[in-house]
Amino acid sequence: MLYYSLTHICIILSLITFIKNIMDEKHKLLKKYIKEANSILIISHLGPDPDAFCSMLLLKEAIKQIYPNKVVKIKAKQMPNFNIPTMKDIEVVEKLEEGEEDLIIVTDMTGILSCTENNDPLRETKKRIVVIDHHSSKDDTADLIINEKRSSAAEQVYVSVKEIFGGELEITKDMSEITQYGIIADTHRFLYSLTTPETLRIYADLREISPVNIETFTYNSEKFPLESIQYLQILIKNITIIGDMAYTFIDKQPEGKKLASIRRASGFIINNVLRQIQGVHWGFTVKPSNKENNWELSFRSTSGYQTVRKFAEELNGGGHDLASGAGTEAKTIEEAIDNVLKVINKLKN
Repeated sequence: MLYYSLTHICIILSLITFIKNIMDEKHKLLKKYIKEANSILIISHLGPDPDAFCSMLLLKEAIKQIYPNKVVKIKAKQMPNFNIPTMKDIEVVEKLEEGEEDLIIVTDMTGILSCTENNDPLRETKKRIVVIDHHSSKDDTADLIINEKRSSAAEQVYVSVKEIFGGELEITKDMSEITQYGIIADTHRFLYSLTTPETLRIYADLREISPVNIETFTYNSEKFPLESIQYLQILIKNITIIGDMAYTFIDKQPEGKKLASIRRASGFIINNVLRQIQGVHWGFTVKPSNKENNWELSFRSTSGYQTVRKFAEELNGGGHDLASGAGTEAKTIEEAIDNVLKVINKLKN
């Protein structure tokens, strides 16, 4: 029995060493790519959440500290709806286009396709792409993927830049606060299962540098525009319950209104309403995208009920086991919902 246990311990230690060696090599390659690049573009997914913004800003701060003469740009199609240190460095663009960059780094997403729309020229880029992510899904089109399945992209970027730059890198007040905001947001104040003891140790170290007010950040970051109220009403009215699952939808985008308002309303419903209904433990929302006959899907589940990531992946999306997103093509909302229900019936536990 003792021999059996020691054998398994040795196997586990060997696997840990093997995985560590792989990550060491990936970090060496990341450092090489950054060192060789004269111009770097950092992007994240469409409709960036706090972790997306924070991971991009943290990465830029670290690179510019070590290589002040490099051109490092952050591009997004919108600004954060709350204050983050250094957010002035975000360049808001209508389309993501190729520039002089010779390295593209994607944070908080699996790859370039999830960060661009069909009309974005950057979608067809042939330039080197690095992904720094924490989701379970992956995009094999990237030249390098850094992903240790951490609590957030901000935590992964923090660990990676400390690994590749070592003692040269000073974690400033701004960098400390940016990382804390990313971790707080994507762990939902440490409630989600991806929060690990290491996450808490990292957060404690950062808090010693410059503590942030979690309550104020949560209050400010979860606000949504006044025009989202009308969409909240529609989403609540359209709730349908099937067993322990619920879904709701908006059938079309009202003319002259921004999709961002619908997304904010949908995000509130999927995170704060559907799973709070008595007897409901998981579900999804369907909302229009800015492309004709295309719909955005968001899935959520409470622990122990459904691995919603598999539904999203079947629909060419991805994310976490309990929080994922995807899209589907359909001419009507009824067809879009039917597409999702077919996948759920095929794959559900």
